[in-house]
Amino acid sequence: LPLPDTHFKVMVKTWPEDIRFRYMLLNRLQGDCDFFLGSGRRNPNCLWAGDVKGQIEKMRELWNSLPMKPEWLSMFRIKQYEKQMLNPSEA
Repeated sequence: LPLPDTHFKVMVKTWPEDIRFRYMLLNRLQGDCDFFLGSGRRNPNCLWAGDVKGQIEKMRELWNSLPMKPEWLSMFRIKQYEKQMLNPSEA
């Protein structure tokens, strides 16, 4: 069963700064992907990594390093981003 949202927030506040930073960066990278696929018009300059492959690689690295996987982003969704971002016909 997933933890209640308030319990999760309390846990996150007690984690070391590095882990909180990784969650925030992963969320930022996800936002970049959404922008890239929408208003960003597939411009790689709007991606943190500067290119799709680097962006997805960093997202996988961060996701795999987290002690609790975020409910807002699954590895399946990261793979979907990769497919959509690398293949314009998939978007």
